[in-house]
Amino acid sequence: MILDEPEEINELDPQGMVEDLDTFPEQCREAVSIGRDKDLPFDLSGFDRIVVTGMGGSAIVGDILSRLIDLPVTTNRGYYLPDSVDESDLLLAISYSGNTEETLSALRDGLRRGMSSVCLSTGGKMEDFAGNGRYRWLKFQPDTSPGPLRVTCCFRCSSCSPRQEWSERSTSRLC
Repeated sequence: MILDEPEEINELDPQGMVEDLDTFPEQCREAVSIGRDKDLPFDLSGFDRIVVTGMGGSAIVGDILSRLIDLPVTTNRGYYLPDSVDESDLLLAISYSGNTEETLSALRDGLRRGMSSVCLSTGGKMEDFAGNGRYRWLKFQPDTSPGPLRVTCCFRCSSCSPRQEWSERSTSRLC
């Protein structure tokens, strides 16, 4: 195999992951720009921790946030939240499609516990849930690729942090 041949790469990479990786810095710059224009409906200082729930790449937001903000961050990758989670924590549910079964289940679990919740998606069942006013939902356009969606979330959350200056520098390093 010759990796310098675009035809061979396209044959082995029909979903375009190599291009996504090549353009990731541009995606991050776009995401930070989008993030600056989105107001998140909360002040982090009122919570004991952030609980990020999502699957796959969506859960990575929790891993990144834990390095960017002063507040403890728990990442959940399952159907139910950890027993230690309660109404003093902010639940951040992320699903690109808005239909991820595990994320929706964890969101319902958080709502049963009385948690303040914010959801990010491009639509799906998460949008339907939001219609009942039980949580705040931030919609991203379907043409927003998943990478920028995640970086946007990290940027906005980190800019709400007491360590905003530091977190903006750190977020820009990701780009």
